[in-house]
Amino acid sequence: MIKKFALKALLFTLTLPVLYFGAIVCLSVISQEGPLPNIRSTTGGVGFSLLRMREVQQVKQVDFLFVGSSHVYRGFDPRIFDQQGIRSFNLGSPLQTPFNSYFVLKEHLPNIKAKYIVMDLYWDIMAGDGVESSIDLVSNMPVSANTISMTALNNELMVTNSLLYAMAKRLHTPLTHEKQKTIKTAVYTGRGYAASLKTSNQHLDDLRMAEPVNVEPSDMQLRYLQKIISLAEEQGAQMIFVLTPVTKEYKNTVANYKQFSESIHKLAAANGIVLLDYNTRTDLKLSSLHDFYDKHHLTQEGVQKFNTTFIRDLQKLGYIQVAAPKLAANDDFDQ
Repeated sequence: MIKKFALKALLFTLTLPVLYFGAIVCLSVISQEGPLPNIRSTTGGVGFSLLRMREVQQVKQVDFLFVGSSHVYRGFDPRIFDQQGIRSFNLGSPLQTPFNSYFVLKEHLPNIKAKYIVMDLYWDIMAGDGVESSIDLVSNMPVSANTISMTALNNELMVTNSLLYAMAKRLHTPLTHEKQKTIKTAVYTGRGYAASLKTSNQHLDDLRMAEPVNVEPSDMQLRYLQKIISLAEEQGAQMIFVLTPVTKEYKNTVANYKQFSESIHKLAAANGIVLLDYNTRTDLKLSSLHDFYDKHHLTQEGVQKFNTTFIRDLQKLGYIQVAAPKLAANDDFDQ
């Protein structure tokens, strides 16, 4: 009797995952883009990850590879770097944390063979859990050992279900057949970059009412940042850390910004990595009204100013040997 019960229990245990995946397959067929319980899909969504992850598979070698959140894929325009003869690709994606960046780099860095990896260390991302970015990546990347590892190590049911949903959907709709949705406020210009079509900031009044906050990087993100440093070294790439610019009103809501910046500087220095903080630069003059379209994302005009200053910094650091265009600003440089 006990043996029969044990056998039935074992069969049930072995059958349950198959039934679970079968249910998700059915949901992927009948639901299409509708809401699903504890499952999310962002395939072809607002971050343009579908087009970016499709295009990167054809990239073989670049000078600079950009990784990070929307500050990155909306903040570093490869077309501006082209003007200086610099080959680049933007591998940023929505809410991408160091945890997520590590698996994205493991997937693509061996093929891209970048000379330099530019990584944004925005405080919200450094404190994040990587769940939203994991969902976006499994929704828009081919299933691989790296997406599976990222999902398993994230250890969140929503991410696991979203990966299973992506796998199920690709049984009847290959990722190559998926289409990018039209985004009214931005356009994908190629090589990972999404240019904003907004030209001014409509959210400044909200910022003036914001309460001050303290920020602190999570242990998980710091751990994966170290893993990225090791991975870059293994692949022969040099890291460059940045704190991309935000509006001065938003930066001023971070009560411990000085302490946060100092801690990141110490981490960079301990690993022999340059950190460029563009929220403390006096030579980068950005208008909160015209150079940003919200509290922390640049308009295209703002991107032009920021990238011009960044290229000039690369030249001063000896990373590039071109004559970068100059802004009408003081020649102040602070690592």
